[in-house]
Amino acid sequence: MKIAFFCKDDFNLGAAYVIAYLKQIEHEVKLCLNTPLGNYKPDLVCFSCVTANHEWALNTARVIRKTSDVKIVFGGVHPILCPEDFEGFDVCQGDGLEYFGGKFEPDMLWPDREIFFEQLPPVHRRYQIFMTGFGCPFRCSFCNNHQLHRKLIRRSALNCVEELLYLKERGMRYILFDDDIFTLNKNWLYDFLNSYKRHVNLPFTCFGHAKYIDREIAIWLRNADCQCIWLGVQSGSETTRKE
Repeated sequence: MKIAFFCKDDFNLGAAYVIAYLKQIEHEVKLCLNTPLGNYKPDLVCFSCVTANHEWALNTARVIRKTSDVKIVFGGVHPILCPEDFEGFDVCQGDGLEYFGGKFEPDMLWPDREIFFEQLPPVHRRYQIFMTGFGCPFRCSFCNNHQLHRKLIRRSALNCVEELLYLKERGMRYILFDDDIFTLNKNWLYDFLNSYKRHVNLPFTCFGHAKYIDREIAIWLRNADCQCIWLGVQSGSETTRKE
């Protein structure tokens, strides 16, 4: 099957995993990163979008629909949370790999970053988004995690380091660990950071949580060259937020 995959402006980690899987099962995939289809005649068109660019995605899909009856499917956070905005198109409700008959096993499948780097400026190889784990243990009513039904998945420390070394050899110099809570599992974090320091040894930023950070973890992060850790301070109560 010939598949056109539309994303906007930047690297998209979720789309990169789906594209890697589609190639693995021998589909032909063309990435349209801010580019039209041209003479390419796909059997399926996919869009991955968030709220900030969903209007762009819808407008692009409508242009395609005017000249073709090809099936168009939307995935990403905004389509999952607001499927009513995509009336007339298919919406992938959940895991993109499952939509195509697969299973998300990130230790068995690395995202296809190269298909993005072929169209992005070279600087994108230097600063990369990486996830060692997926999902969040909390179900806060004011957050979209409970609506997305994300499963908690933690990659092995060894597999993460192997992929990071692969990326370093191809020009990576700084990493954003985009896990919801990078410091969630203290035992795993200890093993990972020790191996990371020995083999990868690049500066990074990550996301944490006040419940899952202590002095010992802070020292580990510092020694592994963590430049910044972002902590969200949130509450659904206006009184708590103000006082």
